[in-house]
Amino acid sequence: MAWIELHQELAQHRKLDRLIKDTGLGRDAALGRLCLLWLWALQNRPDGDLSDLDAKRAAEIFGVTPRKAAPFLEALERCGFLDRAGESLRIHDWEDYTGRYSEIRRRNAERKRRSREKQRDKTVTVTGLQDQTGPDRTGPDQTGQDLSFLSGGDGARAEAAAMEEYLLGRGLKPEDWLGATDTLLARSEALARSLFTAFCSREPTRADCARVLPLVTVPAPGDPAALRWDEDREALLRYAFEQANRNGKAGVWGYIEAVLLRLHQRGIRDLRAAEDYDLGRENSEFGMRNAEFGMKE
Repeated sequence: MAWIELHQELAQHRKLDRLIKDTGLGRDAALGRLCLLWLWALQNRPDGDLSDLDAKRAAEIFGVTPRKAAPFLEALERCGFLDRAGESLRIHDWEDYTGRYSEIRRRNAERKRRSREKQRDKTVTVTGLQDQTGPDRTGPDQTGQDLSFLSGGDGARAEAAAMEEYLLGRGLKPEDWLGATDTLLARSEALARSLFTAFCSREPTRADCARVLPLVTVPAPGDPAALRWDEDREALLRYAFEQANRNGKAGVWGYIEAVLLRLHQRGIRDLRAAEDYDLGRENSEFGMRNAEFGMKE
């Protein structure tokens, strides 16, 4: 089942406010059409390229007439939901919101391929062993006892496959990620332990270690199937852990990821910019408090 990230801030985002003002639509209609376009693109234009999208097709997506669909597309472009470069028209920041889904699809396809190869090799090996050792030890023995669990019978294999599918979908098995080398895995686990030691009162779990890797790596140049460590992302993750600790949310991933999201939305990509932003915010709050104090005086 395909999905896309939909953040709670969208309903009150300034770009949506501008779209509402520009089109005269209600908030529910504007947001609904935007989401319909995203969902259609996820199924039909997974790369986010809408260059060939005409008013007729847009009308089908939005459930309106072509005469109404064309101005709405133009408004999406003016309000920053679509990016145009010459003849190219793309959904703004599409890969940021669908990259995890696309990556999971690639990982699942790769996992299934490896699973098929492993099962084929296992079948050949087991057949060879049975030919050499005699009775099949995966079925009932001479006493009638079922020994299928010794080789992981169909039930055990199905349960293991279901669990692996769940872990992959939740991003909790980074060793199965394409591009996740042993070096990157070891480094991300070491970082997780140092972060939880410094800012939390507990040891990181397996899931904690798994969540670190995608936050500090990016696709390697020229090879989207490979990953490389990003020092700026590492520094911002440390910063997010520090902010969570200061605000009584030590080790709370929802808060940590929200900090990183706010930084990303403000175009902040390194620690210095994050510190400058915080300093400017503190100065602004200090000035406001002084102004309020002066008014009371």
